[in-house]
Amino acid sequence: MPRPAAVARLRSMATAYLSTFSGAAAERTASGFEIVLSSSTLEITGPDDFAARFGTAAPTTAGELRLAAIAFSAGDTASLESRLVDNDIPHLRRDRRIVVPPAAGQGATFIFEEQP
Repeated sequence: MPRPAAVARLRSMATAYLSTFSGAAAERTASGFEIVLSSSTLEITGPDDFAARFGTAAPTTAGELRLAAIAFSAGDTASLESRLVDNDIPHLRRDRRIVVPPAAGQGATFIFEEQP
């Protein structure tokens, strides 16, 4: 696990890169940074904040920038959860989210956020 100073430095570098790449300003949040785009939001956070928020460990990065998760809006999470159960796909409920931890060879956590 990288030291907190190394995580903070990598998080700042990633934020600067993604902000420049997207052309959108980065805003500081309680857990890192957020870049709001026209149809999505990029969130840059550290491994401890990731685990606390989503209930699963962030992927090991060895000090590299990696996509840890991708979130999707979902209108009916009950139906989605039923399909995950029927197909023996490990997942957990976290607030109004269904979190599917990364599978071997996949690398990213899938998050389905219930939208009213």
